[in-house]
Amino acid sequence: MPLTSPNDVKTLMGWNQVVYIDYNSEGYKPLRVTEFMLGTNQAGDAADYVTGRQDRTAWTKGPIEVQGNITYPLTFESGVVFSGDKMFRLGAQLAEDIQINFGMESTIGERIAGCKVQTASISCNAKEPVQCSATVWGITEQTNLSSGGATEEPEIFKYTDTTYGDTSSGQDVRGLLQIVQVPMWDMVMVEGAPEGMLVIGFKVEIDNQLQRNYTMGNETMASPWGLNATSITAGQRKITGTLTWQSDSDGHLSFIMGTGIGKLTIKIGDVMTMTMNNVLWNANPPRLATGDRVTVESSFTALGTGADDFDALVFTV
Repeated sequence: MPLTSPNDVKTLMGWNQVVYIDYNSEGYKPLRVTEFMLGTNQAGDAADYVTGRQDRTAWTKGPIEVQGNITYPLTFESGVVFSGDKMFRLGAQLAEDIQINFGMESTIGERIAGCKVQTASISCNAKEPVQCSATVWGITEQTNLSSGGATEEPEIFKYTDTTYGDTSSGQDVRGLLQIVQVPMWDMVMVEGAPEGMLVIGFKVEIDNQLQRNYTMGNETMASPWGLNATSITAGQRKITGTLTWQSDSDGHLSFIMGTGIGKLTIKIGDVMTMTMNNVLWNANPPRLATGDRVTVESSFTALGTGADDFDALVFTV
């Protein structure tokens, strides 16, 4: 569409940072985000064949990968919105219910279905609000997901150009997003760290080790899904993280090296409590830059094992 004047650009460039989540067929609800990239990726391959002198002259199409990357603040909301804490917990819930899936779309992009959380993270540093991010995998042409097995049977679900109103002015979310306070570092309490550790930042990461499953078809027909994956399965979940801290005494800086296995609990206000069981700490030396304070970044892995602490990450209220 040609532009007739510079002012026409206003109708093309939207700034409204909202994506919509449909979980448990409850309908699409808005999720506040600060950044997103949602849609289909496909990379062609210039294969190596002896058909030219020096240049490659053969090509092949690559598989289709549908995913979304979102960054969003941690929020505790209800009603017509999909809260930030609920989105983060979806990453952990996949370990308990492998059939969890949801739909996802943005105001300016595709709608994708059959979504599962590949990775999710939550982090906070002193003087900052609590932030989250997630990578979501989906199957664009899939809406009818079976609940009886690992293979999900799709029906065709083509690209949908959904219009929510004037995305350049934000009117599409008017009446949906109420004023909300994003929790900051003053609401965060870390328990289970060695005595004397003054925490100045943390990050917890969930990796569900997802795998896209592609099929060739059967003896009577080619794959009905083309270059799209037919299903997404989850592997063995991995919970890792990092605590950044300073010490009230020089003697505590190396204390973390002998802690071995323990329990780490991060409380955010009176709403969210994350307990990581059987935490294996890694020893790291202090870091010091000229004019800065001595800090240590201690990475860890939470292990799910034992009758009482089977899950590596547990949420409680």
